[in-house]
Amino acid sequence: MQNQAKIIFMPLETAVDEIRKAVANEFKRVESEKKKLDGEKIYTINAVSKKLGRNFQTIKKYCKTGLIRTVPGGGIPESAIIEFLNNSKKNEGLHL
Repeated sequence: MQNQAKIIFMPLETAVDEIRKAVANEFKRVESEKKKLDGEKIYTINAVSKKLGRNFQTIKKYCKTGLIRTVPGGGIPESAIIEFLNNSKKNEGLHL
């Protein structure tokens, strides 16, 4: 059975308010994440793939599956690379 979207009817003003709240909450979340990363170097997937000697698509897959943490916008903080490498050493028997 396919997933079906549930349609909810509400007054336009209510919908606009809900959208505003959602956008404000997301903005706060992104700003909070930025503060945590203040001054930390952020890398692109391409830069990380070159740095680690792995294929671009492999690093992209690691990001999508959560093996490598990303920040809003898709950048990879240096701390995420270190976490990934430390976890890789712990799981050397696994072929990442």
